[in-house]
Amino acid sequence: MLLNQTEDFSKNTSNIAYPYEKHHAEFFYEIANNNDNNNYIFAIREKETRLMIGAMGVHNVDAHNKGEIGYWIGLDYWNKGYAKEALARVISFAFNDLKLNKLYASHFSHNLASGKVMESCGMQFEGILKQEILKQGIYLDLCRYSILNSNKSLILQKFVLLGNE
Repeated sequence: MLLNQTEDFSKNTSNIAYPYEKHHAEFFYEIANNNDNNNYIFAIREKETRLMIGAMGVHNVDAHNKGEIGYWIGLDYWNKGYAKEALARVISFAFNDLKLNKLYASHFSHNLASGKVMESCGMQFEGILKQEILKQGIYLDLCRYSILNSNKSLILQKFVLLGNE
């Protein structure tokens, strides 16, 4: 089982199946090792043990200097600040190293905690994409957030003020 993954965990992610089987892990590994310069995936590790507790990445980088952020955190590590810290660092990487102009991320409308993580890192709500994802036979809405490179100083200032340099 993937980090105490449950069906509830899977319901909050667009790309993680339940049950999570070996072929799913192999597919993730293949994507993570693809060097096509439009996907960047990072492990999120617990600070003391260095155990991998999640993943975050910039995907679908396009010719318009825009990329999508996606992430997941194991259930035991929810509400502990890991997603927020990782998101701030990935935003910084995407704007400073990849020189992207815009980043966007989405969450299912029932996963409000993910939206709060995005907002805490300076991302702004753009709108709802109606019935955007088919998951387990049900069409689900996505809430879309974004941040522009010209606004990155806001997130970086917030992040430093939190003591997470």
